[in-house]
Amino acid sequence: MVARGDLGAELPIEEVPLLQEEIIRTCRSMQKPVIVATNMLESMIDHPTPTRAEVSDIAIAVREAADAIMLSGETAHGKYPLKAVKVMHTVALRTESSLYDPTKAPSLVARPKALLNDDFCKSQLSKMFGSHATMMANTLRTPIIVFTRVGSMAVLLSHYRPSSTIYAFTNEYVLLWFLTTVLSSCEIYYGSGFCVDL
Repeated sequence: MVARGDLGAELPIEEVPLLQEEIIRTCRSMQKPVIVATNMLESMIDHPTPTRAEVSDIAIAVREAADAIMLSGETAHGKYPLKAVKVMHTVALRTESSLYDPTKAPSLVARPKALLNDDFCKSQLSKMFGSHATMMANTLRTPIIVFTRVGSMAVLLSHYRPSSTIYAFTNEYVLLWFLTTVLSSCEIYYGSGFCVDL
């Protein structure tokens, strides 16, 4: 979690945006979910509309590919909690829609040269599969369907930011909460049946 309030208290204020970007980039490269929080719509605690800077702040976090953006005081004790959620949702959706480029390959996959390396393993195969599945879904504008028992492929696919919904099917009840927390553009279904992850 990028808790900008805590970072601002510990570091010079001008370092916070740079550190936010670095933390997001590092988490994405390690395939760890990252949440940007604190003061996203601070003015909406007392006012019904956000500042332009706050709207830009949300857009920047989305462009940097944060997995989630979080409100705190705005919804906990603010005067306009529902409006704050609606503003954040609207700005995030609009920003995400401007990022769509079906011709661009997702960036987590190994380059072809890496295929000749002895370090090539099951993990790289999963990354290649996820990357190509995302490119196909983006090009064809179709959803992605994944069957999973541990969630690894659903999480990997979400890191590639497909433009469409990921439908995850699992027979593991405990996985429902985890995937709901980690995946923003994923619908999770629970039922009996056999699931496989690469």
